[in-house]
Amino acid sequence: RFRGRDIFAYRPPRSGIASAPEFEWIVAAHWGNHTWDSFCELDGDQQSIIVAAYRCKMQMEAVLDHERAKEIKRQSRRNPRRR
Repeated sequence: RFRGRDIFAYRPPRSGIASAPEFEWIVAAHWGNHTWDSFCELDGDQQSIIVAAYRCKMQMEAVLDHERAKEIKRQSRRNPRRR
């Protein structure tokens, strides 16, 4: 949750970059400290947990990055000389 909202209900701007779902699995496997081969040896539930945790982590980072950018923009409007 972020400020009382489900983090997946929060929609930070998207980058416009698209990739295949398989790429997300490869990156999630690496993020979970697995080689692709060791990740493929896990059962489907274990793989799903790793991919879900990776998605949550990426969403949390996107939300926090967006909020930081908004705060920087607000501060620059308040103090235009500090640019």
